[in-house]
Amino acid sequence: WEETNCFSRQIKARVLAASGEVRMAAEVAELKGYRSSVKSKSSENILNNKISDVEKGYVSRKMVFAKASQLATSDCRKQFSRVRNFFQNLHSSRQVNLRQRHRRELKLQAILHCLQNTDPRVRALEQNPSLMSYEMKIEVTNREIIEIGNWEKMFGLLKI
Repeated sequence: WEETNCFSRQIKARVLAASGEVRMAAEVAELKGYRSSVKSKSSENILNNKISDVEKGYVSRKMVFAKASQLATSDCRKQFSRVRNFFQNLHSSRQVNLRQRHRRELKLQAILHCLQNTDPRVRALEQNPSLMSYEMKIEVTNREIIEIGNWEKMFGLLKI
């Protein structure tokens, strides 16, 4: 939800900036066209003042749009930071949980083998699948956290 909210705010800021730029560019073009048609000196001074006023207004509006865009980008980065921290904490807790479950399985296997007086080679053979399962689960959780980092890098490259 936070990502879509951030993206929608950013898109609105960009659309607002683009529409403002188009409108202001049209006004500047109109005033410059008017300026070329007027020959007299007095009207030219008035026109130059109007053009400079419009250009100043254009620049100030552009600065407002740029500031709004920066604010939207800042919000997006904060949300990414919160999401990254959440997934990092989730990843750490999964790793701890998997480690504890693996140790518990090994202890139970050891107790069963002691009770049944099984051969040490059989013990080693039964520990291998457990170890492989544990390593695969750890690898999956590591891939998930790497994927999150890749998403963040991609959005960083997009200058979001």
